[in-house]
Amino acid sequence: MRASTRPLFWTAAVVTALALPAGARAQQPLAPIQVSARTAEADRLDERAVAYEETGSRRKWAKAAGLREKAASLRAPEDPQAFRSLQTAAYVRHALKQPGMALSLMQRAADQALARGDVFNAASAYADVAAIAQELRDNDRARASVEKSALLTRSPLLSAPDREWLQHRLAQTTMTLPVVASAPTQP
Repeated sequence: MRASTRPLFWTAAVVTALALPAGARAQQPLAPIQVSARTAEADRLDERAVAYEETGSRRKWAKAAGLREKAASLRAPEDPQAFRSLQTAAYVRHALKQPGMALSLMQRAADQALARGDVFNAASAYADVAAIAQELRDNDRARASVEKSALLTRSPLLSAPDREWLQHRLAQTTMTLPVVASAPTQP
């Protein structure tokens, strides 16, 4: 290409790119995700936690839960692995007979999934929050979590099998919630 036609070529290329409809420009592949040092450290912590979880030692399970919590705190809010770290830490804390810590961790997992728009995992985690809250006799929190989970279960973003599974999960939780009669209202 001659030197005199090169600027004309680049001008035409830019004009052509700008003339594309926004939808066509939006279809371009996304830039690759950059793995940060924090994410890499979180991955290492989760890997160490898995090794501890595979032992039968309750002491090592406690270490695993702590590693999972730290891994979740290192991850970006939009990272779905943060949810998994929090959820697993909650399950491990619950297995260690630490329901208060399990409740807090599962609540964080549910809130994180909801903030990311992960309807299925948010609904499932809120059902777990309700079950743990029931265990702690925190019936108000259990009911509030059941309501959140039930609302999310009606989302059109869920597939029919996912919705059915969540409804079954909620039914198990609500069967054991105590019924509290409301006080009569004054006229």
